[in-house]
Amino acid sequence: MSAGGIRELPNRLAEKIEPEPTSGCWLWVGHVMSNGYGQAWSLGRVTTAHRAIYETLVGPLEHSRVVLDHRCK
Repeated sequence: MSAGGIRELPNRLAEKIEPEPTSGCWLWVGHVMSNGYGQAWSLGRVTTAHRAIYETLVGPLEHSRVVLDHRCK
């Protein structure tokens, strides 16, 4: 995703993202769970930050077993 996509997010999510200057990867600076995953409120529930951002920008995931690239690969 490009940095332009950040502007399409609600402020509550966008303010918790810092683009890494060299790669442009989006670094989550909001709440991080003990397992290292970012956590966010989205669509009326608490979920991982990478799922919340994907669902906000792209749309709902078909099922919870969909694997998203969340390590900037």
